[in-house]
Amino acid sequence: MVVMTTLAAFIIFQFTTQMESMGTKGEVDWRLIPAGILVLFALWILAALAIACSTRLDTIPTLAICSALFLLGLMSDYFFGRRAELGSWWASALYTIVPNWQLFWLADALDMGKSTFQWGYVAKAFCYVVGYAGAALAIATAMFEERELS
Repeated sequence: MVVMTTLAAFIIFQFTTQMESMGTKGEVDWRLIPAGILVLFALWILAALAIACSTRLDTIPTLAICSALFLLGLMSDYFFGRRAELGSWWASALYTIVPNWQLFWLADALDMGKSTFQWGYVAKAFCYVVGYAGAALAIATAMFEERELS
């Protein structure tokens, strides 16, 4: 993956220099690097959840649960965030358990030019990923220990 990503970056840079030679201003948007890393972090959490589900369930139920968690996580601010701020204990618990995918999606901020995040935000998101994926994989390990292989 590192080799292919480096090759893709090299090709993109070549198109940028070719555009400049044709008179069109071409430049690389370096803000996409941390945004891409955040999307990778979201994929790591989803993969950890899929591994945890797959220790006990077949393919279709695992896919259904992961899809439901993805959709619920996209709307977790709306469903649980407001009620958690008002002090509801169940909303606070569900807001903690359900992954919040909006933390990893910065395309809207980049598109509107409002992106002022630094690498410190990526580091905090990495800590969130380590904690969440670590918990999901620990649960997966506990569920897999009692599983009989046939």
